Amino acid sequence: MVSKSFELIKYLLGDDIITEIEHGTHRKKIAMKLLDNLHLLRLFPPLRDLLPALAASLFEPPTHRLTLIEKFIIERGLLSRVWIKDTATEELLGKTIKLIQDLSHDTLLKILAVIMKNYATTSELESRLDHLIDMTFTLYARAGKFDLTAPKLFPSPKFLSEITKCKELEANPDEIINEAIRTTCRILPKRLLSYLDFALRILTGISLRELSSNTISKLLFSERLEAIKIVCIIAMLYAGSFSPDRLREQIRLSLLEFLIREYITSNDNMVHGWLISLLLTVSASREELLNLLTIYKLASVHGGKVMLRLLETLFENSNAYLIACMLMLLTAHHNDELEAISSLAISRNSTRLRLINSILIKSDLKPHGLTAPIPWELYGSIDKLLRSCKSAITYYKNLYIQPPRNLLRLDKFLESANNMINLELEETTNIEELKQKLELTLETLSRGYAFTSEMIRTFGMLPGFFQTINAVRNTCKKLSDRWEYTLTKDYLNLVTKHRDLFTISSLDAVQREQEPIISLIIDGLRFDDLILRLLPKLKKRGFRLIQGGAKISLLPSITTVSRRAIISGELPQLLAFSKTSLKREDEILLGRFGQNIESYYGPVATVYSKFSEREYHSNKVFIVLSELEKSMHGSSEKILAHFVDEYLHSIVELIMYLVTSITRKHKKIRILICSDHGLSAFVKFYDLSIFLEKLTNKKLTDPSLEPLIKERFALIPLRNPQQILEAQQIYSSEEEFRYSFWLLPADSLGFKEIEFYLKGTKTLAKTCPSSRVVIIFPKGDRKLISGKGAIYHGGLSPDETFSAYALLSYDA
Repeated sequence: MVSKSFELIKYLLGDDIITEIEHGTHRKKIAMKLLDNLHLLRLFPPLRDLLPALAASLFEPPTHRLTLIEKFIIERGLLSRVWIKDTATEELLGKTIKLIQDLSHDTLLKILAVIMKNYATTSELESRLDHLIDMTFTLYARAGKFDLTAPKLFPSPKFLSEITKCKELEANPDEIINEAIRTTCRILPKRLLSYLDFALRILTGISLRELSSNTISKLLFSERLEAIKIVCIIAMLYAGSFSPDRLREQIRLSLLEFLIREYITSNDNMVHGWLISLLLTVSASREELLNLLTIYKLASVHGGKVMLRLLETLFENSNAYLIACMLMLLTAHHNDELEAISSLAISRNSTRLRLINSILIKSDLKPHGLTAPIPWELYGSIDKLLRSCKSAITYYKNLYIQPPRNLLRLDKFLESANNMINLELEETTNIEELKQKLELTLETLSRGYAFTSEMIRTFGMLPGFFQTINAVRNTCKKLSDRWEYTLTKDYLNLVTKHRDLFTISSLDAVQREQEPIISLIIDGLRFDDLILRLLPKLKKRGFRLIQGGAKISLLPSITTVSRRAIISGELPQLLAFSKTSLKREDEILLGRFGQNIESYYGPVATVYSKFSEREYHSNKVFIVLSELEKSMHGSSEKILAHFVDEYLHSIVELIMYLVTSITRKHKKIRILICSDHGLSAFVKFYDLSIFLEKLTNKKLTDPSLEPLIKERFALIPLRNPQQILEAQQIYSSEEEFRYSFWLLPADSLGFKEIEFYLKGTKTLAKTCPSSRVVIIFPKGDRKLISGKGAIYHGGLSPDETFSAYALLSYDA
């Protein structure tokens, strides 16, 4: 059953418009069709009440448009209005056109001059619009540009009687028209004046300086549409109700330039819409203009309901239909230039953005984005968003209000992202430079994930913002690929020449330091978790950062390798997986630092308890927090295995207890925090069986030993050292292998021996010389063992190999 509302708009607009509204997906095309019918405002006077809903429907999905329009008709009681076609206006149209075409040349100029004068001396917006339409109608009618079967303009009801009055008036058309030209040239900014002069010379061969009543008279009778449009623009700008300074406002000037250029060069017949938009741009106050552009921007992202609510609240009812017309025209001619103008308007509209935000929240139309005067939809390039964000922070500070925490977090992220995307990504062999770039990218990505996660929990989604996150992620991936290659290409040489960059140098400061020092190794602490989450908590407690950043874990970045390397300060010679094969960590520690070091191992609660049992403490305290599983409890793999805040908070409380206990005797103490490796989430499974099968078929693998395959690395024993070259050739011959993993000789990592299971047993009892072992690391986010878990370590990714490192000072 068809509703009365549906029948109404179908009667007013026609079947083709309704079909387009119901099924059309091209917003510009629908807007143009609606604009093309604006002449019906005169034919069906109450139609103007429906225009806001028609404009709002442009920003809704096709399935919602008619529902929104019908709801609007019912809520506004539009069905009770008189929607009868005004046949008298149609009859008047033919008479007026014939009358205009029969006028003498002098009489026509006098009528145009009088209308222009009336326009300039009228302050009421709708009356000025009537004069402007009547003048345009006169020009089009005289030039024969009207199709009487489908006219695009209707004169005002009083226009026929006005023509009669004009004939009898004593007026000098040359004086009025020349004054209009002089006034226009005087008030126009240089930028706009230059454009109009250029357009006029290209189209007619006449410059602005040569314009007079005589030249305009010749233009009018040349019947060129572009000339008529330029005369309309000059007449429109001829008004005394605004100051020239208003035209020089950057946003108004940019919008006016955009509209004039589009109006002159367009071939469409949407005369009514152009006149309304041009007149509004010139006449509206700065606040109204900024609000209009803000509404347009918000509607294009958040839909027509947002537009309707803001329209009825921020503008008077008498002007609502004019604003709706302009919103339609902006939609029909939307491009990058208009996008820039509307974005600038939002950043300049600080005085009203809080009101707009409040209106939307109270009306349950809260936009998906931040409830703060920042780029609402979070679309656009990073530098553009950063400028808008800075503007919002300045807005709060100018009001002496603390900016919202999320706004400051967004600012930090955008600053980091802007610095990151401007990095030089050309290939570099300098590991220090590559490490610095990756530190920035990992920190930036972590800020982005944290910000996005919190915003999603609050608002449900952040439209467009994932484009920014993806831009950061893509740069990070490029650097990560280069990192893996650089680290494996000449690993032993890097560790030797750049020892200070690796975790083996973490405790070097302990040997040199004369002051009391607490060394804290936290299993699996990520570099970005230290910088962004742990250090700020410690700084609030009075700690001063001396040095902080990342160190590189030894390969493979597993606890048995990387933590023993930190404690010993040396490269491990044996890669072993049984406790009996490895020397105890506390023995290594005593051998390196002597008996005066105080050491603790275990979870936070255990360390706290054991430390509190001792009455006296050494100047050097060494602690290993091996509570990785608990630290991950409640953490989501989607945020890449970051420590939960509860665990970080418990670490801070433990550190505070340690330092307050030791500073009873010593006034100053240092804290060294480091980790054995980082963490990341790996969700893609790659099966090594095909590669192993090829090695077995070539009789390269040692039949007495079981290849050792872990989630993030694999060790394959071969029969003899000479067969490593054959294994590398098999690896290089297959694109799938090269794309999926790295293959290296195990002795290139510095190992002398590697422990393996005996074939067919679970006994780790036999070591193999590393000279006949190859090691495999998966590339990217792959893992080598299938299963539900995704949080592992042992590979080459920066997330794992970047270990946290910080040296802090605490004064009692």
